[in-house]
Amino acid sequence: MRPAERHNFKSESAMKTRRTKEMIIEIERVRVVCQRTPQTVSRCRECRTEMSFVTVAEAAQIIEADAPTIFRLTETSVLHSLSAANGEIGVCLVSVMDFEANRFR
Repeated sequence: MRPAERHNFKSESAMKTRRTKEMIIEIERVRVVCQRTPQTVSRCRECRTEMSFVTVAEAAQIIEADAPTIFRLTETSVLHSLSAANGEIGVCLVSVMDFEANRFR
């Protein structure tokens, strides 16, 4: 046998290697909130600091829910709220944004 014909390779099936790749995909949702109306700033009892408050309708729009859901979330203290002198309910914007951020985790 000539030197060029001599080879010491393993069989073709033994030479195949398997490669596995692991992919981790994280999806994060971003919501931009623009307020052009005057904001109501008041002290939030739960946050213990001055916060912006939005109406129930605005909070519902941010988290894509209806008004009864917002009322239910305020009753269970998931969303922070306060009652104004005129009877309107204000919802703490920080608690709304925290709820929205944690909803998809």
